[in-house]
Amino acid sequence: MPQRSVVSWTAMLTAYARSGHLFQARRLFDSMPARNEVTWNVLIGAFASSGDLDFAHQCFDAMPERNVFSWGALFDGYSRSGQFGRARELFDLLPFKDWNIVSLNAMISLYVQNGYMDEARALFDGLPEKDLVSWNAIVAGYAQNGQLHEAKELFLQMPCKSVMSWNAIVAGNAQNGASPEALELFSLMELEGDRPDEVTILAVIFACSHAGRLDEAWHHFASLGERGLPRLRSHYGKNTYLHNLLIQMFVRCGDLEAGEFIFHGRNNRNVFSWNLLIAAYAQSGRPQEARTTFEKMPETDSLEGGAIADDLTFTAILGACIHHGSLREARFFFQSMISDHQIAATIEHYNCVIAALGKAGHTDRALELMGAMPFVPDSTTAKTLLAACGIHGELQLGSRAAAIAAAATGSWNAGDSPASHILVSNMLCLDAGEHG
Repeated sequence: MPQRSVVSWTAMLTAYARSGHLFQARRLFDSMPARNEVTWNVLIGAFASSGDLDFAHQCFDAMPERNVFSWGALFDGYSRSGQFGRARELFDLLPFKDWNIVSLNAMISLYVQNGYMDEARALFDGLPEKDLVSWNAIVAGYAQNGQLHEAKELFLQMPCKSVMSWNAIVAGNAQNGASPEALELFSLMELEGDRPDEVTILAVIFACSHAGRLDEAWHHFASLGERGLPRLRSHYGKNTYLHNLLIQMFVRCGDLEAGEFIFHGRNNRNVFSWNLLIAAYAQSGRPQEARTTFEKMPETDSLEGGAIADDLTFTAILGACIHHGSLREARFFFQSMISDHQIAATIEHYNCVIAALGKAGHTDRALELMGAMPFVPDSTTAKTLLAACGIHGELQLGSRAAAIAAAATGSWNAGDSPASHILVSNMLCLDAGEHG
């Protein structure tokens, strides 16, 4: 048998590493008569990718001579595992001769992912040359961070744009509540002749939904085939995100029947799908449909669009109980959530029960629950009880609710709501009249 060269050994090592056989890879590495930089980099990359960064770093430290790929493999491992501090330390140690656009772009992306936009911008501005990846990383970072002005300013300076560039700016605006701006940018994209992809259209549909532009959203969905994206349209039932986005779009725009049609038309529902429909029924004053939908959740399996109820499900169903004025059902679902579903009650759930008690005229019990719940009352708690006290003429009790909220929060201010301030003022005036 001919003697194996370092290339042969490295090829075997690479095969073990790529197949995930790290124990065998390490044994082979230890038995190798000679190693080169590629050999070391393969081992470092394999263990860094698997999450064994301690051993990867030991190998890195033991390397006789490192190159940019050695630094990159370990840096990428720390980045992927979320160890921002270690990755940054490694980058700071990187010799200037090994700096290249790939490592610099990676550091910009890492800064962006961890919210260090000032550092990302400083590194971006200092780049000797910028490529498309550099521009996309900084624009996406600003957009995702809600700094839309900075994102657009840089976006317009880009010497060239890809669909990823457009997606970053359009989706960033849509997800941060700037739907009109997102739609304007999409129009600019079409004007410049750039072709959107599935991500772009999803962002546009999302923006139309939040802007209440139902016809326009439906137009974009219907035109997917014309845009060369028929797969997304014909397989939207297999795309849970798009499926939920369409439900949300229709119910937000008041077309609950269309939302129901989308919901029942496919089997890829998840808990968010169910929560959307239950909440829509509750907000539309159709509590019976909300309860019926809720009761169907445990009756279906995952292949038929089943889902396990979560805390948001119970927030929605308790909201339906409030609209229906059914205190008994609110208490039932609250207790079932805790005992049957083992879901810990949040302040939102307590606020729902307080609202149900208040609406039913049990303001004294609502006040008692407000003081006994394991949360500091927030402005929603106080406003809910204040409103109930005002409706039922329990102004003195309402002033006590305001006092409890103030004591619990340190300085409660009625949520900057004029109606709440007027109600508190009326309570104080009545209290002064009765005791002065």
